[in-house]
Amino acid sequence: MIISKKYNFIFIRTTKVASSSFNAAYVFFKDKKDIISSNQNEYKLFNFFNFIKEFVKNEKRRKLFFKHLFKKSFFNTFISLFSSLGLHPSAKRIKKYLEYDNNLLFKNFTKIAIVRNPWSKFLSFYLYKNNINSLLDFDKNKFNFYVLDYLKNYNPKIFYFIEDEEIIDFYIRFENFENDIKQLETFKILPKGFFEKFSNKNKKINKISKKINIKELYTDLHELNKKIRTVCEFEIKKFNYKQP
Repeated sequence: MIISKKYNFIFIRTTKVASSSFNAAYVFFKDKKDIISSNQNEYKLFNFFNFIKEFVKNEKRRKLFFKHLFKKSFFNTFISLFSSLGLHPSAKRIKKYLEYDNNLLFKNFTKIAIVRNPWSKFLSFYLYKNNINSLLDFDKNKFNFYVLDYLKNYNPKIFYFIEDEEIIDFYIRFENFENDIKQLETFKILPKGFFEKFSNKNKKINKISKKINIKELYTDLHELNKKIRTVCEFEIKKFNYKQP
C-alpha cells in the first residue's frame, strides 16, 4: 500500500499482482511524508505520535475520537489507529485511518489498484506461499485443495469497494502494465519514469509458473473453477477474464 501525499494517490495493494515491485519502484520518487507499506514500523510510529500530537492540539480530532468512544466499532477503530496497517489493508481500513488526519481526505486521493486474471493469480499465489521452485515439487491435488481452502475466506471486493460503493479510480491490468502505467504517467498521477523503475523491479518472475500448462492444470478442477468464478465475479466480469 502507498499513500502518496506528493502525487495525491493511494495504491491499494492486493495479492500476487506485482505490488511489491510497484512499491519498490515508488521508493525512487517518494516524499518523506509518504507512507509505504513495506515499512510497518514507520506506521506504528506515525500512527501513535501523530495521533497524540493532534489529539492534544486539535479539537476536531478530540471530538472524532469521543464520537467513536462508546460505539461497538471503537475497538476496531482504536486498533486501526495504534497498529500497523499491514501490507494489504482493505479500502475501508485505509479510509478510517485517514479520517484521523484532518489534512488527508480519502475522497481527494486518486485510488489505484492492480488486477490480474484470477486463475493466473492463484497459481502464482500457491507457488509463492509453498516456495515451489521445481516442477518436481508441484502437485496438482495439493494445489487444488490449498486454493479451495484459501478461497473460503478470500474476498477481493474489500480492496475495490467500501460498503457497496466502488472506490477505485484507475485499475492497472497485470496483463497490460506498460500501457496502463504510462497512461497514469501521462495523466501526472504517477511520476514520469515510473514504468522504467517498475519494469526493472518486476523482472524477477517465478520460472516454474511458465513451465506449467495453466490450461491443462485447470481443465478438470471443476469445483475450484466454480469457486473462482463466484469469489472473483467482479474482476471476471469487469475485465472480461476467462479461464485459460
